[in-house]
Amino acid sequence: MLANPPSAAPEFAAAWAKYQADIEEIRQLIEGWSLLHKDPQVLAESFAILPQVQAQAWNMVIAPNTDYPRLMVHAYFEPGLFTWNLPCPDFVYRTALLAGDRRFRIVGRRNSASWVEIQMINAFNGVGANPVRPLGNFDLDDFVIAPDGGFEIVVGGEETRPNHLPTDPAAEGNWLLVRQLVYPGEAAPDMWLEPIDDDERRPPMDQMSEAELARRVARAGDMVKHVVMTMTSARLRDVVLPAVGLNAFHTVVGKVEKEARDGTNPIAAYQIAVYEIEPDEALVIETEAPPARYWGVHLGSLLNQTRDYIHHQSSLNDRSARPDADGKVRVVLSLVDPGVANWLDTVGTRQGRVVWRWYATAEPPQPIIRRVKLADLDAVLPPDTARVTPEERRRQLKANARWRLSHYGY
Repeated sequence: MLANPPSAAPEFAAAWAKYQADIEEIRQLIEGWSLLHKDPQVLAESFAILPQVQAQAWNMVIAPNTDYPRLMVHAYFEPGLFTWNLPCPDFVYRTALLAGDRRFRIVGRRNSASWVEIQMINAFNGVGANPVRPLGNFDLDDFVIAPDGGFEIVVGGEETRPNHLPTDPAAEGNWLLVRQLVYPGEAAPDMWLEPIDDDERRPPMDQMSEAELARRVARAGDMVKHVVMTMTSARLRDVVLPAVGLNAFHTVVGKVEKEARDGTNPIAAYQIAVYEIEPDEALVIETEAPPARYWGVHLGSLLNQTRDYIHHQSSLNDRSARPDADGKVRVVLSLVDPGVANWLDTVGTRQGRVVWRWYATAEPPQPIIRRVKLADLDAVLPPDTARVTPEERRRQLKANARWRLSHYGY
């Protein structure tokens, strides 16, 4: 052991101090926000966003080698592990960060997923010195696909063929996000991402200088702050609650530029409500259901963690929800199972978010929320409301868990 060990590199020491200060600033924000203190479980899950997004910052900011990117599944969104930023339960996401001065190709097979979309942005959330700029959204079915479902897409460089995705040549890490809508009985695409041109001048994946590590650690703090303070808490505190209060929907349009910079979909409308109920209450959410490429409703925490949809029915979509005889969809949100087919399980929490996503809808409807006593639920719902028995619910949940976990190799 050295008697007088050398001090850390000045760059790293400064970056580490900044990172710690960023994390402490977020912790103090959570601790001082009275809305999060009404329910001990809500407060605990609010604090839990911190280590979760810190882990994500390692995956998306510190560790990636953009010269040798991977189309990640487990390291981005995964139920029960990475649920930050409210991922949709019906999408299987894949993501990669790519150097702007290199060309890549995606090789794969289409398979049977209902919809596959690729989004390109010139930087990841809150990371990088240059202004964040969306580069486009691309439907996989608009590319040339062989009769056997095979495809190859060139990423970066000049557009010299039909199957091409743009990158920002000056960007350190172009963000590629794949949304795969997969219903039961369907299979997500097979995809591989690799560099086209070999360049011996590029360093191996496992080499990183102390100065480079320091730079990335500092940016990791930027990312955590951006996600928790700008994208997550500020939306509730400064936008949703002042606009509509509790138990009412506020609409966010995905094509608005400031939203698109954080990865929203330009053909989507996102309706966000802060729910608040007591154990003996329920929220009845009623809406028209116009034609859409997809719609889904699901629950999350106040700080944007998607609630467990593997072992609980905390989400419904345009295929799983049962409309009533009048064509409307009515959903019941409550802590306990009311025996209604269209139930959203709050997983024991009295507060959280409800998010309704509408994709490619001419004019998204405005869902109405009514707060009622559980004892009065039958009087509020139509007589033809679809019901399920406890045994039917158990079978559905078991099948749901097996199906959804299969996307992640479990």
